[in-house]
Amino acid sequence: MKCCNQKKFVLLIENASYYYKIIEKLLHINLNEKTLLIITTSRNYNHIKKRYYLEGNPFEEYKIENKITLDYAKKIYDKLEEKGYLGDLSLSKEKGIPKIVKKNTLINLFTALTYGNGFKKRLSKTVKQILLSDEQIRKIYIELSIFDKVDLPYYPSELLTDKYTINFNIFLSNPKTLTDNQKIIVDFIRIDKEGIALKNTMLINSIWKELSKKEICQSILTILHDISPYVSEQDDNYWRIIFESLLKEDRLEKKFRIKVTDILELYYGVKEEYKTISYYWLQVGIAEQRKNDFTKAHNHLNMAKSIRPRSYQIQHAIARNYLRHACFENDITIAKALFDEGESHMKELINSKENYKNKARNFSIHCYVFEKLRFIRKKDFPITNDELIEIKYLIDRIINEKDINIDGLISNYIQLLKQKDKIGLLHMQPGDRYYQILNKKSDIVEDYDKLIESY
Repeated sequence: MKCCNQKKFVLLIENASYYYKIIEKLLHINLNEKTLLIITTSRNYNHIKKRYYLEGNPFEEYKIENKITLDYAKKIYDKLEEKGYLGDLSLSKEKGIPKIVKKNTLINLFTALTYGNGFKKRLSKTVKQILLSDEQIRKIYIELSIFDKVDLPYYPSELLTDKYTINFNIFLSNPKTLTDNQKIIVDFIRIDKEGIALKNTMLINSIWKELSKKEICQSILTILHDISPYVSEQDDNYWRIIFESLLKEDRLEKKFRIKVTDILELYYGVKEEYKTISYYWLQVGIAEQRKNDFTKAHNHLNMAKSIRPRSYQIQHAIARNYLRHACFENDITIAKALFDEGESHMKELINSKENYKNKARNFSIHCYVFEKLRFIRKKDFPITNDELIEIKYLIDRIINEKDINIDGLISNYIQLLKQKDKIGLLHMQPGDRYYQILNKKSDIVEDYDKLIESY
């Protein structure tokens, strides 16, 4: 914490999304006449998932764009021209700006301006050297790349000393005395008191392209085995963050492109180490749900609930499983019974007065509305005017949420109104979000997953 003056304190936090729950508590501390300003950074994925902790508090968010648009390229060109750093870009704006746009991201542009085309060749050579070098060096680079891919800021020192015999005193050595393998470590790994991380994003991406899915799965499995002595149900620490980041079904599927069958194989490979952890069973249940095995999913989600019965996330997942099972079930009588059960659980969460559930209410509203619209559409089930008005009321409760998926929800609602010839029920003003979406062609959003991140 940095003290600006006697009345203002500034707290700077990197990778802050892991600590939003703590930050929210700090915002409610009474400092009398003093002011606390918290400045944080976070990777976009984690920020979006954990932002609900900040909602309802005084906060502002700013996104630093990495992708280079045409307008952004014009500003970059003007600034480079002003500072005299155009490098090998054309002195003509008409030719220089399209070249900047073609670089696509800032890291590509800065690398090209700083190092030129020869850098790519040297990078390719370095990647080959890493992957063909000493087995320990190869493994540490793969594991560090995995940490980076799931937005984990560092590889813990404790794990490093437990697993590797690499002598990191080489960072203090004379560069001229280093071997080739030691240079690979010193040149691209950053070390501090908490652990180590890779310095270069382009190197990480280049290594990643050379790895097979099998090798990635095996490395994740190995890390989960290795950290298991440090993970417990009670402790909310960095080990827990690593565990949840690597185990999360959504990330394994989308970030690593791992098939759900392979994800389940990975999960069952660490069952003995994590069978007493509720989050483990939650993810197993979600993965089984992905395979449309809702009975298995229900069983595993209830195992999670038996360990942590008050967890909003688990209660929400169980309610959602009923709703999804209902949509998949062919027997309409069974489907209706399943949906009614899920609807009852979800409404209980939405209408709960318990303080710890208030923060997450929007997640359940969004999920419930989406699943109800899909159920009615898929089963061509009758729906009353009162139910359709209630759905709009629920959407309106979250319509100001900073969530790009709200438009998809509104689009699905409008499509259902059209299907049921009930568009006259929609009361809207010219220019509002309902009006905008009604007057443009929108496809049905067929699948959407919104699950609260934290207990």
